[in-house]
Amino acid sequence: MLYGRKIKNDNIFRVENGTIIKNESYEKIIYKVIDGEPFEVAEEEFVEMQHKVTDDWHSVQTVYGVRQSILKRSVLDNLITMSVESSQKYDIKFLIVISSNTRELLDFDELFVEDYQLYRLEIFIYDLQTSCQKYQDTLLSPDAIYEMENKIYDMIQEIIKYRKLQVLHLNTNYKYKLLFTAPQCGILLHEAIGHYVEFDNYSSFSHKFLHMGSKLIGASISVSDFCEYDSQGQLVPIPIKYDDFGHLCRDVQIIKNGVLIDTLSSKYGNQFITAEYKKIDRMKNLTCNISCLCNKKSIKISTYVLVKGTGYAYCTKKGNIEIEVTESYFCSSGSILGRLPLFYIKTNTLDLLSSLRNTGEGKNTWIHTRCVKQGSEKLVGMGGVAMECTMNISYDSWLYRDNIKE
Repeated sequence: MLYGRKIKNDNIFRVENGTIIKNESYEKIIYKVIDGEPFEVAEEEFVEMQHKVTDDWHSVQTVYGVRQSILKRSVLDNLITMSVESSQKYDIKFLIVISSNTRELLDFDELFVEDYQLYRLEIFIYDLQTSCQKYQDTLLSPDAIYEMENKIYDMIQEIIKYRKLQVLHLNTNYKYKLLFTAPQCGILLHEAIGHYVEFDNYSSFSHKFLHMGSKLIGASISVSDFCEYDSQGQLVPIPIKYDDFGHLCRDVQIIKNGVLIDTLSSKYGNQFITAEYKKIDRMKNLTCNISCLCNKKSIKISTYVLVKGTGYAYCTKKGNIEIEVTESYFCSSGSILGRLPLFYIKTNTLDLLSSLRNTGEGKNTWIHTRCVKQGSEKLVGMGGVAMECTMNISYDSWLYRDNIKE
């Protein structure tokens, strides 16, 4: 029998016009798994069972080797003070999220335990004069906060430069080359592939348009889901050893040389529990498999739209996808001619995948995102290198949402 406990606590600071509003989001899930099905349990029962098996634990798996220490209040105060002053001076809005994610698994039969606590810092900066948004995230530590202060300064300077560029309105009747920088390119893989190959989604509906064994994208592109380290040996944003049902997590190659070869299922440790005590299949850390791209030349395009920032994105059961683009530049021969206003990519997964023909070179770049499926939020990693697609753009958003959305 498996017992599990997950606790997620977000401390959210909203800073606008020199005003700070603090909110807190807290969620606790305590459950047991019998014959593969999850059941809600009382916290007292979990504590009692935990006490009984403590002496029999073989080891404690801690993802980062040591727990992150709690930060001194003064270190965070400096960051928040800087945000307050910047919001007044530059007419921007900050969202500072300090999150704590605790997870424990106890298994009587296998006598294994997974126990970790992750502290993360997320910074969102919204320019109130343009659509530009900036984002940075890091594991929480005093050194990381000091470094984040420098990154905030750099992001503000980028916003100021962005404001000064000429605004260009492109004709929406034409298709344009869109070059997504890393790690923004991860949103393309996340929406067009990740959700649709989660096994519960694939078996229910996406198998109708994503056929196993078919070529979906260019032969230079492969896609994998990683648990702890990517193909370059980098630690992924959300490392995990077991899923919520005690399945050992394994790396899985989903697309090999453009061909769909597998899905994300419990076989690879991709099964997780929702706040409603339902089990669903989820991606872990999705990215291009860089090892197969080592002989590929970097992208060279004469005229293109450079995408450096995205907002929300979602996909539907019918294969439709919408991505909000918040920071983009119109470029020709390597020079920036101006910036585009807020626009949307509205397409379907097959059209998007068929247009992904080239990828860049270099180090795989990761970020984590708060991914929502069936109303349940989970931190997942997404990354990659620069990617190109050919798409129409739209200045209007679709008004509907389906059951799968983010």
